[in-house]
Amino acid sequence: MFLIIAVLGYFGQGGLLVGHEKAGGPAAGLEVEYEPYIRKGTPTKLTLTYHKQSPQPELRINKTFIYSTHLEQIVPEPSGASADETSVTYTFDALGKGAVVVLYFKPEKIRDLHTILSDGSSSVTLEQFVHP
Repeated sequence: MFLIIAVLGYFGQGGLLVGHEKAGGPAAGLEVEYEPYIRKGTPTKLTLTYHKQSPQPELRINKTFIYSTHLEQIVPEPSGASADETSVTYTFDALGKGAVVVLYFKPEKIRDLHTILSDGSSSVTLEQFVHP
C-alpha cells in the first residue's frame, strides 16, 4: 500500500503515474497545462497559452480557485484587476497570439478543486484534487 501511495505522488509533487494534463486548445482559443493531483501547501502552477490575439487580453478566474489557493504570482504581471460576485478578472496590456501566462499558487484546502478560466470569449474547466 505504501508503495502505491508513493508512486501516485502522495508524499511529494506528482508521482510516477501522474503528469501534466492539458485542457482547451487552439480550437478553444485558450489552452491550460496543469497537474490533476496537487498537494496542499506545495507550490504549483497553471500555464495558459492564448491562441487568439486580443486588443485587451484578460484572464477571468472563478472564486472557488481564488478562495482555495494562495495566488503567489502571475507572469507577466497584469495591468489591472477587477472582481464581481463569481470571479476575478485580470487584464494585460498586450498578449499576442501564442502568448503564455503562468499562475504560480499554493493550494490551501484539501478538496476537489473546480477551476474555470476564461479569456473573455472562451472558457476552460479544470478538475484537480488537492491532497494532504
